[in-house]
Amino acid sequence: MSELPPTTAAPPPESVEAFRERLAQVSGQLPRRLQQCADYLAEHSDRIALSTVAQIAKNSEVPPSAVMRFCQLLGFSGFAEMQRLFRSALPAGLPDYATRLANLKAGPRGAPAALVAEFVDAGRQSLEALAQDLNETALEQAVSNLAAARVIHLAGLRRSFPVVAYLAYVFEKLDVAAQLHAGTGGVSARAAMLSGDVLLVVSFAPYSAEHWPSPRAPVTSAFRLWRLQTAGTARCQALPIPS
Repeated sequence: MSELPPTTAAPPPESVEAFRERLAQVSGQLPRRLQQCADYLAEHSDRIALSTVAQIAKNSEVPPSAVMRFCQLLGFSGFAEMQRLFRSALPAGLPDYATRLANLKAGPRGAPAALVAEFVDAGRQSLEALAQDLNETALEQAVSNLAAARVIHLAGLRRSFPVVAYLAYVFEKLDVAAQLHAGTGGVSARAAMLSGDVLLVVSFAPYSAEHWPSPRAPVTSAFRLWRLQTAGTARCQALPIPS
């Protein structure tokens, strides 16, 4: 029997109960590996919200690609969409960053393909969340301020630093005046921030205990601070410059 699932035009289930009904409909009519996924998820549907693709695949004794095909068979675009359905039913919300790290460390060792599948699915989930939660008004305002800036100052700490470092590279290629504030040796280069500039700060939840030093420039409408941050979803905010 072919391992490829039959095509389906059915929309994805909109509730956990509808998921269970769909699962019962297809169960017993699937190729071996997809049936293994169905059997495991039927008995352990409570684990979908907090498990990774790699963990579901290991417990079902199938490759991660089979889990992805099974999700598509049920009408989902991928594992991320199916997991969001179950996470939305959780009363306590999403697992925090420390929990996600713990789950990753506890995952199967020696399975590079499973880790790659998890990274791909996490990236898809982030992009889908960005498309759904994008504030177009805030984005247009941010772009206008950046375009009008004398110099764009870029700041990001710890895991946010690669993001601002890449922005600095892109701005240089576009001949846009920008300065990367790396904080090397404790030097913040605050004196370089002048009226007419924009400071773009990137951060991720949970936020670093360190706070970027306030600019020395006067607090005027000509100097703007923009913070690109995540708190479950990506968002961009205009904030006043602290004194």
